[in-house]
Amino acid sequence: MSPEMLLREFDAVAEAPDGVQRLRDLILQLAVRGKLVPFGGAAPSMPLKQLLDTDTLNGISTKPNNDPPGVPVLRISAGTSRTDAVVDEGDVRYLEVDDDTIQKFRLEPGDLLACRFNGNLQYVGKFSLYLGYSEGPRLYPDKLIRFRMDRGRVDPAYVRYAMNSADLRHEVEALCATTAGNIGLSATKLKAVPIPVPVLDVQRRIVEKVDQLMALCDELEERQRRRVRKRDRLNRSALHHLTTAADDGELTHQWARIRENFGLLYDAPETVTELRQAVLQLAVRGKLVPQDPSDEPASVLLERIEAEKRRLHAEGKIGKPKKLPAIALGEVPFGVPEGWEW
Repeated sequence: MSPEMLLREFDAVAEAPDGVQRLRDLILQLAVRGKLVPFGGAAPSMPLKQLLDTDTLNGISTKPNNDPPGVPVLRISAGTSRTDAVVDEGDVRYLEVDDDTIQKFRLEPGDLLACRFNGNLQYVGKFSLYLGYSEGPRLYPDKLIRFRMDRGRVDPAYVRYAMNSADLRHEVEALCATTAGNIGLSATKLKAVPIPVPVLDVQRRIVEKVDQLMALCDELEERQRRRVRKRDRLNRSALHHLTTAADDGELTHQWARIRENFGLLYDAPETVTELRQAVLQLAVRGKLVPQDPSDEPASVLLERIEAEKRRLHAEGKIGKPKKLPAIALGEVPFGVPEGWEW
């Protein structure tokens, strides 16, 4: 898909299954290939290790506590949870450490974090950007690797987007290894991954463009969430009125309302499940099919069953039948048609 078509069909693409996430992936893919913003010349591929200002560093290995006192230490999920690949600086635990440890593991705005060990492959080697919007220092745990880039050559925000693009994710995932049910990747392997490096000005324009399109994705995602919440409210209301209909006429009317809006209410598996439950509820209440007054009452059928049990017991074929206790009126959860029994 070309950038022009992407922008033209943005809303339509987002409505497809997993559409917004597919859009995010496509935006990064176009960006790293120079199709979102032209590279304007050669963009040589260079391994990450040649673009570092200082060498990579794994985080602090001491296990932090859930509550203060102490210095905030990011959780592993802080580097993987946000869709914009920005570090969640509020996702922290706490550890009391000395000043030297703080200086060693303190993050600076513009630092990149990559997860090196996780049970989910999509998180291993995923990059996130530390902005430093929180007050006070933030340290990071051992399962995250810090990348401090040479900003005279690369924009960390661009590196974050490039490393999370589909093309480079394929390379990263191919380097991963599984150990004891978890998936790992060393900093050495990750530093060897090459990324396209256009001139710095182009990198910044790519970041600006990607940020704009990702913001649109956020808006589409929020719009979809609002629509889903509205659909769920309408569905619950419709099914409530259906299952509590006072008579056949009201039941027919409520079902007609659902049928007229079927495509709106049941475009997702979870709402179809609720409809199935409502159908079963109507069935056990005798509201799904017309009741024939000439049908044999359930009391007669139950007496015939009891008589058959007594006969089988007398012939020694079964043990003595146990008489079930009668159900008290207060135990009956809902009414049933005439001729039915609890």
